[in-house]
Amino acid sequence: MKRAVLALAVLVSAAAGAWAQPGVEATDPTGLAQFQSNGTTSLPAGGTLWSTTAVFSAVMHGADSTPLTPEHKIRVEVRPASVPFTNVFTDEPATTVVSFEANGGSIPLATSAVTVTGLVPGQSYHWQAMTWKT
Repeated sequence: MKRAVLALAVLVSAAAGAWAQPGVEATDPTGLAQFQSNGTTSLPAGGTLWSTTAVFSAVMHGADSTPLTPEHKIRVEVRPASVPFTNVFTDEPATTVVSFEANGGSIPLATSAVTVTGLVPGQSYHWQAMTWKT
């Protein structure tokens, strides 16, 4: 499971994985990243947000026999650091795949991002991501 934490905000840790849902045709996401609300300024673990909004992204990989499609996206679970994960997503992107790229001609990669709003100033958070096919 891939997890990240942010706390306001400081992101403390991130994780991805093991809570993938049955029937989802993709592997666990990798390359978890977190950004300030502008979506381009990287936010390190333990970093402080400028606002109450953060952007989370991950790289998705197609399963061996199932390539990724525009219907694949990430879902994230963002909780206060003191609250355990429930493996139920709290946010998903309005749009699906951001970009596709070749991976040595075999399994495609795609990046998906989600913007999370309403984070509480002074609160520390952790997050995890999963791949989902709509």
